Amino acid sequence: MKTIQSGSHYYKLQEDGTIENFSTSWRVVGAVEINNFGNNVRQYSLKDILQSPEAIPWKWKNGKQRTHIIDLDHGTIRTWMSPSHKVY
Repeated sequence: MKTIQSGSHYYKLQEDGTIENFSTSWRVVGAVEINNFGNNVRQYSLKDILQSPEAIPWKWKNGKQRTHIIDLDHGTIRTWMSPSHKVY
């Protein structure tokens, strides 16, 4: 099991992408790396996140978010833009 740190909140990420203690309709499906111009430059699957979250560049050197979690909540795909977050 991995942990998502989002701002001051911590969530347990299950192997199937669900977030512990929340509805099974809220699931992490992957992540996307975005460049300085807002373009998607790389996508990561849930498997990538679970296998090696430390290999994903979550933040730029200046501390700004670089790779953003993508989730599915009640049928809607969302990209986490803020607060700052990472998986470990």
